[in-house]
Amino acid sequence: MGFYRMILFQNTRRILGVVLVSVILFAANGCREPETGGQTEKLPPDWPVTPIPEIQIHPDDPSPVVGRWEVVDYHLTPVSAIGEDEAIDWLGQLIVFSENAVGIETELCEAPSFEERSEVFDEYFSDYGVKAERFGVTEHEVDVISVRCNNEPWSGAGSELFRVAGDTIVVVYDGIFFSLEPY
Repeated sequence: MGFYRMILFQNTRRILGVVLVSVILFAANGCREPETGGQTEKLPPDWPVTPIPEIQIHPDDPSPVVGRWEVVDYHLTPVSAIGEDEAIDWLGQLIVFSENAVGIETELCEAPSFEERSEVFDEYFSDYGVKAERFGVTEHEVDVISVRCNNEPWSGAGSELFRVAGDTIVVVYDGIFFSLEPY
């Protein structure tokens, strides 16, 4: 019986040794930083972040709606390119407007120019099926600001907007109307 005990003891030591080495290797490997090939890893799209472009905004900036603006509400239209769930994800996002940049961190125009024009609200927004009353607009006409990037039409976040009552602006993006307030 002593012979079998000795074999069992030696095998148990080997198994424990293999388990211990495996645990040490697993722990050491798990503590390393993931290799990204020098690139920054992107957060998943549903991660709750508010991108804030680190753009210097000067007090004498001549852009018509200078500053950082937060998305506080949205209005879907019959031609909206995204659904309710995606629109909700925009709440709390920041859009920057300055002479140096317009947009959000992932969609930024770094050479904007602004074109202001007056439009008859009901005519201009008839394709969207939106009435002026929805945004508290009481004027027949509304001043629309379009953003161009590098002197070309731009379709990024913040590319077209208009002012409404108080400090609120409305950005038209992918067929959705996002209400923004100063951040």
